[in-house]
Amino acid sequence: MSSSTQSLQERRIVIIGGGIMGCTSAYYLTRHPQFDMSRMHITLFEASTIAAGASGKAAGLVARWAYPSELGPISFEEHKRLAEEHGGAERWGWRKVSCAQWEGRAGGEHALSAEGTAGAGLHRRTKARGSKLPGDLIWIDEGLTKSYEPLGTPDDTAQVHPYEFTTSMLALAREVAGEQLEVLEGAKVRSIEWKPRRDGSGDAIVGVTYRQKGSHVVCIPADTVILAAGPWSRTILPDLPITSSRSHSIVIEPASPVSPHVLFTSIRYPQYITAPEIYPRPHNRVYASSHPDDEPLPRLASLVQTSATAISDLRRDVTSISAALRNGTVEHEQACYIPFGGPIIGAVDNVQGLIIATGHAVWGICNGPATGKAVAEIVMEGSLGKAWKLANLQPSKFMHK
Repeated sequence: MSSSTQSLQERRIVIIGGGIMGCTSAYYLTRHPQFDMSRMHITLFEASTIAAGASGKAAGLVARWAYPSELGPISFEEHKRLAEEHGGAERWGWRKVSCAQWEGRAGGEHALSAEGTAGAGLHRRTKARGSKLPGDLIWIDEGLTKSYEPLGTPDDTAQVHPYEFTTSMLALAREVAGEQLEVLEGAKVRSIEWKPRRDGSGDAIVGVTYRQKGSHVVCIPADTVILAAGPWSRTILPDLPITSSRSHSIVIEPASPVSPHVLFTSIRYPQYITAPEIYPRPHNRVYASSHPDDEPLPRLASLVQTSATAISDLRRDVTSISAALRNGTVEHEQACYIPFGGPIIGAVDNVQGLIIATGHAVWGICNGPATGKAVAEIVMEGSLGKAWKLANLQPSKFMHK
């Protein structure tokens, strides 16, 4: 590891955060035409492990229509290109899907038919004349359906497995950069260091201070820092208006195959309504997530805890409308924190070399490629080209330094 006295003759780039934004930034930096292994070194710091947070536990929906419009279309095309170039279908589960808003009532043991009979009509579905549901959506009980409103088609909607995609982006970056891309897991950055520029025109990055797990505090030199620590970004740069919420999810192996229809649901019970999201995945798996809660953010992604009640409620909700899910096996129960307040992408005014890439909310996996590509262009070329329309996402719109 470099000491604090090492020369800055070679360009030293630091990425803080081993989630989707940090890993796509590394990928696009190493793929940029100006990346020069003879004079550039990248260090990626991750306080826990790569993709330990939402980047490994999110849904993985990718949509041209994603928020914000400045990123969605660009990122969708990048996802397509990456999948074609690197075998994304096999490597990270890339596939096209449909997406819709589904509204109806709970079934199973929670169901009440018109006659008040519990559990009516969930185990078998016959395609009805004038059906609201697509013909291959046979794993949702049509008798429980009130409405089905399409949101996305396979032409503009797809999915990836978030953990596999994030880790693949970093692996592909390492294939190009070799030893010039150093990845430090269990290394928590404590502060970003900068000092006044000699010409008086603001400050300039000079390094970062971090602590490796089980070791002492170290300061290394750097001329560029990319802050991409998701919900933990604010612990490093308090001026960032980033908040977070905890989201629970489960992964189910269904009892029978399910078609690739992503559903944003609204499930009505006699006393209340819930709104879980259901994402069929390749290899006969289904990911489902619930509405976030306000549990405080822990110090590290590895310290995130799940709520047994939240997991139980989520399982009850998604299985209440599908026998395939109710009779399936829950393989994973997990939680992660979603960063809200952005997205914030760009160079910080008056601090030369400080770049922010965080706050993408639920669209982080989707917008990771566009963000990483923009970050690499800023680092390598000093600014974004005219094709980018990210003025409203600049750090100056969100913070003051």
